[in-house]
Amino acid sequence: MLAATLAASACSASKPKKVELAPANNKAVGENITVTGNVPVNLKVQTDEKVGAKFQAVMPMGPAVHLEPVTDLPEAATITFPLANALAPGTTPLVATADTDKGPWQLVKAALSADRQSVIVQERHLAKWWQILMPDVPALQGLFVKELNAAMQGDMLTDAPQPKCQNEDQAKANLEVNVITKDSLSWCLGMEKGKRVLKATNRTKFPLRIMVTLSPGNGQTGKILGPINIKPTPFTALNDRAAGLMLLTPFQEVAYPIDVKPGDRISLSTEFEKAGYSLGTLQTTVIALLNIEADFGAKSSKIGEVKTESFTDVAKIIDGLMKNDACAYAVTQPAYSTDVRQIDFTNIVRACFTGQLAAKAFGWQSSLVLPIMTDQAAQGYYTEEFHALGDKVNGQVHSRALLFGSNGQRPRLNPDTLVGRWTYDCNDNNYHIVAVITPDHKVEWTLNSGEKAATLRFIDEGPSLAAVVESTFYQGQEIFRYSKAEEVDWMRPLATYGVHMDDEGRLEFSGTNGLDTLYKEGDIQTQC
Repeated sequence: MLAATLAASACSASKPKKVELAPANNKAVGENITVTGNVPVNLKVQTDEKVGAKFQAVMPMGPAVHLEPVTDLPEAATITFPLANALAPGTTPLVATADTDKGPWQLVKAALSADRQSVIVQERHLAKWWQILMPDVPALQGLFVKELNAAMQGDMLTDAPQPKCQNEDQAKANLEVNVITKDSLSWCLGMEKGKRVLKATNRTKFPLRIMVTLSPGNGQTGKILGPINIKPTPFTALNDRAAGLMLLTPFQEVAYPIDVKPGDRISLSTEFEKAGYSLGTLQTTVIALLNIEADFGAKSSKIGEVKTESFTDVAKIIDGLMKNDACAYAVTQPAYSTDVRQIDFTNIVRACFTGQLAAKAFGWQSSLVLPIMTDQAAQGYYTEEFHALGDKVNGQVHSRALLFGSNGQRPRLNPDTLVGRWTYDCNDNNYHIVAVITPDHKVEWTLNSGEKAATLRFIDEGPSLAAVVESTFYQGQEIFRYSKAEEVDWMRPLATYGVHMDDEGRLEFSGTNGLDTLYKEGDIQTQC
């Protein structure tokens, strides 16, 4: 009997107390706070100086408010919090709530009254603690730069799956396959319906420009091959505008028809440039902003390494921004260049992060996003951050593969036979290259007016050679140096230049600037 009584008491104690509700219209409940809606009859509030939201980069506009009773309402009620002074036009305050003294705190949607003297919240859940906050813009910008660095650095590779090809051994018959770098792409060569098909997937966390070219062995003009199949991507707006961009977004797979005759050469290469860099900039920005929102409880976890699921969410936001003509133009129209300094981040921000676009893409959390992105003094600083980080990324994501149509192995190149001065001189467009290969197999690479561009070192890659980038230069300044004894994370995978010799004794240098054919100095003076 006693056990039954105790059990009954425990059950009754576990049931929440029923809260009596009654209609209210601008009812004052204390601390000059008013409520409208079907709310608890005994609703009361009081301030508490000892409790407050535990967020970075915000400034409290007053003490936290303790509300009782805590309950869920059938319909949202309107709670109006007074402000000591009217806020400036365009200012958006934040409202944080928590159900216990120790949190966790999270932001809820809030609006500013027409006279800018009150903050208005509409919520079904009446939390225990409420506090009005203002964004600390310089501190938010500091968080943004921190998140930018986290998003740009670290592992360049994703968990993108390996493409699948049929009859690979048959497809590689009578072909020499030479891979200079392979980490950026997962690829395979197979036979489908009696024809060779080359499939490639972007393994990096940035969009890459991909190009597949055919150089016929009969001396005819080469051509760029078009894809026969591109797997769908979340960037529908980009796809609608992507004619000629040849972009392969993270996780995306593409397939090309491969018809190789003896003497032909198929070249597959990727670069991080042009619209790919602009899109990568926008992608990195969105990830940084979403991670800041996560710090404020807007979503469950931060985006670390780019995975399939998180990338899909990021791509949807970017796609929403790029449905605006001005944003799409800013992202897809930069001049062709692997030099990240030609990309003006300010133009992308001004076009893609207007109040209306940001509100549509990020929801009400855009009140956190806009103060970070629209501060003009900070935009130039962000551009420099992207340029500095881009210098580190640029060169890591290049990939190079060559397929030679042959009936046997090509002769092995000997670096000793390459010693000398090699040139590419095109007077039509004022473009000049000089590559001096020294007896110790170093290459001094200069462009145009003798400006030093890179120092390379040959390594043995079988029938062909590769030249590892040891140092690269921009306007006379060393950007980075590679030392095998002191490898650093952002130098993986190594940027490399492929080196091949054609039947006419010319050297073909393939790498970050595409494919250039160099002649031994004195053989031919001008070529384009």
